[in-house]
Amino acid sequence: MTSNESLSPDDVQATLIYTLPPPTGESLYSYLICPPPPMHQTNVVLDPRSVIISNVRDREDEFSLDTCGFEFLKYPSTVKEFFDEEVIRTRYYPEIEELLKTHTGGKRIIITNHVIRRSRDDDDDDDDDDDDAKVDNVHVQVPFHLVHVDRTFEDFALTRKYYGHGGQCLEGRIRLINVWRPIGSAVYHEPLALADWRSVCVDDDLLPHRFIYSCQEANTFAGRYNGNHRWYYLKEQTPSEITLFKCFDSRTDGCARLTLHSAFHDTGCPPDAPQRQSIEIRAIVLDE
Repeated sequence: MTSNESLSPDDVQATLIYTLPPPTGESLYSYLICPPPPMHQTNVVLDPRSVIISNVRDREDEFSLDTCGFEFLKYPSTVKEFFDEEVIRTRYYPEIEELLKTHTGGKRIIITNHVIRRSRDDDDDDDDDDDDAKVDNVHVQVPFHLVHVDRTFEDFALTRKYYGHGGQCLEGRIRLINVWRPIGSAVYHEPLALADWRSVCVDDDLLPHRFIYSCQEANTFAGRYNGNHRWYYLKEQTPSEITLFKCFDSRTDGCARLTLHSAFHDTGCPPDAPQRQSIEIRAIVLDE
C-alpha cells in the first residue's frame, strides 16, 4: 500500500527512518564524543520510508512475545511520580519485576536501567539542540525516531558470563524485555511502532551499529528497509496499558528473538493533544 486511498480505518501512513548499509562495507558507527582522526562523527546514512502502521486496538490478544516479539497488557501501576528517581527504583522496579516473573515464568529478573522520554514542546527553546534534558532532576530523552533494536546478538551474549555465578556462564534461556508505558496521559503524538518478527529477515534487515562513548560502547542493530515489514501500534495507548517487546532471546527454535521498533509522527492525531511522555524499563529475564 502506497497511498492514503489504500488505508483502512485502523491504519496510518507514516515515515519511519531506516538506515542504509555503508557502501564501503564497514560497520555502522556513531561517536558520542569527538572522533579520533580521520574518523567522521558517524557513517550512518538515513533512509526515510513511507510505511503502513496498523492499529491493534481491540485485537491486542493476536500478538505475543514468542510469536511476533511484542504484546500488550492491561497493567495499571500504583506509581504516579515518574519524575522521581527514588520512587521509580524503589516502587516501580519491584512492580515490573513481579509482572515479568508472573507473565514470562522467568526465575530471576534483573532490571538494568530505565529511560523516560518526552516529546519536545513547540515552545521549547529553539536554540537548544540537546535532545536530552532534566525534569525534576530526572534525565529525560526525546522519542527516538530510528528503526532499531537496543542490542545485538553478539553483544548480549556476553550477559551469560557477566550475570553468571563464580565465573560460570549461564546455561538457561536469557531474554531482554523492554516494558513501555505512557506517563500522565494517553499517547497521541509520537507513538511507538513495532515490527512483527515474522516479517523481518535477520540476515538482511539488521545492521550492527556501534555507539561509542568516552568509556564504553553500545552495540545495537539499525533497521534496513524491507518492504515485507509489518508494522503495528496501539492507538492512544493509556498509562494503564503496557507494551512488552523483546530486544534479545537466546532461544533459536523459531520463536521471536527481537523487535525492530521506532517512534513515529502520527499526522492524524489532534494537534492540541498532550505531548507524549513514557517510561521504558529494560530488564533481563533469566530462566535459571
